Amino acid sequence: MRHHQKPTAFWKKNKRFRPLLVVSICAILAVTTVTTAWLIRGHIRQLPITILVPLYMSPEADAWDPLYEAALAHGQVQFTAIVNPHVGPEPPPLPTKDYIEAIQKLNVLPNIQTVGYVDTVFGRKSHLPILREMEMYAGWGNETGLGVHGIFFDHTPSNGSMDTRKYLETIDASVKNATGIMEPRIVFHNPGTVPDVNITSQSTDVTIVFEGTFQDRTSLSVMRTRMSSLPSTRSKYGYLIHSVPEDTKRVDLRFLVNDVKKVAQYIFVTDLTRPDLEFVVIVNPNSGPGSHPWWPNADYVREIPRLNAYANVRTIGYVRTGYCKRPIEDVYQDIATYAGWSKNEASPGLWVDGIFFDETTNVYSAKAKAYLDGITEYVKQSEGIRGDKTVIHNPGTAVDARLAAPGPDITTVAEVAHSVFRTPEYQEWLSTSCYERSRTSYIVHGVPAVDMSDFTHELRQRAAYLFVTSLGENYYSSFGSCWPGFVESLGR
Repeated sequence: MRHHQKPTAFWKKNKRFRPLLVVSICAILAVTTVTTAWLIRGHIRQLPITILVPLYMSPEADAWDPLYEAALAHGQVQFTAIVNPHVGPEPPPLPTKDYIEAIQKLNVLPNIQTVGYVDTVFGRKSHLPILREMEMYAGWGNETGLGVHGIFFDHTPSNGSMDTRKYLETIDASVKNATGIMEPRIVFHNPGTVPDVNITSQSTDVTIVFEGTFQDRTSLSVMRTRMSSLPSTRSKYGYLIHSVPEDTKRVDLRFLVNDVKKVAQYIFVTDLTRPDLEFVVIVNPNSGPGSHPWWPNADYVREIPRLNAYANVRTIGYVRTGYCKRPIEDVYQDIATYAGWSKNEASPGLWVDGIFFDETTNVYSAKAKAYLDGITEYVKQSEGIRGDKTVIHNPGTAVDARLAAPGPDITTVAEVAHSVFRTPEYQEWLSTSCYERSRTSYIVHGVPAVDMSDFTHELRQRAAYLFVTSLGENYYSSFGSCWPGFVESLGR
């Protein structure tokens, strides 16, 4: 991975979330207000709406204020806020001070209920880690005003066998029986589509039957047909609509919400493009963390906290290893420098959630394995590295299986041009990779623009972490014109 001096521009995509939160709340409030007025005139029967608000960003810098203000101004409207500190709860026992104060402030308002976020990874996450996250949220209830009122299970399966149904019933029961979760202990499932009736659970309170773009939404008649085999109570369903065109008129938003509320009570509408994707941002100030006099650099000190304010972003520090030939003490020093960022009280929000080790070897030797295991463990033991302390190795190719025992969290087994990636010889070599999808990363450059969508969708089945660009050179210095298409393809 080539070094670059300028910070990445991921924040340009995400910084708009706060005003968009205002747009989505106001759009739905406009419909609610109009509905109330019509009800007074006796023209229609009121259909209650609960505004579902994914709080997938830090409350720092007053980012949650639009929700507080809307709830105070519209006391007759109900809100459900999905609290998501770190793609789930932060490590126990409690979240950070900012989250504690912000959640307590939400819980004071009678028309807001908070629910905790848990990702089931389409049913691939086993019961044990889900129960651990549940216990963390339940533990919040021991602090005054901090408890959540239920759990939002994201990426739940939409079809499967009786085993799938038992899986879903088990995680539902863990919520209903958790004494630390506040009443009503509401359970959300988000398959993002209408699920197979055979796996639906009576203990699930709300199911998100549509999560997608404004353009991809289906007509009311089609949705009613798809939902015909499910219970007809609209209070049990929700919609999450994103990528609403910014020039959409308010009257059109009213028509949209009026349609949706006929089949679903829980609604979220935004013009944000992909609030549901996770971004892993490799921060590389100067072929590593940088040093005096170049560091601290004002651009990085300003922008990294902005990235860290989003729950669906992990910042990862770049460290080169020179194919395990760089002195390990120098590698340790780079890790320690990144870890030290979080201890700088003058720069709140400045931290990384892990380390990306570039130029790691793919050839086994006892010395190489000791080197790689050593730097991986050093990250895991570094108190200043936040979150899950994610470790990524980048050999850029398939590795000897002995290096993967246990190996890092993620390995980039392909860093290659599209033209090479497509050859039978390369695919044969790549097939020797010992890593499962959840621990695999691909970096592919020079992808023809016309192939971007289908190629990205294909790679999603093989690797959980992707960077795909149409740029053939300097692809770590800018996003390229196909970046929006790549991101949208990940959400297909």
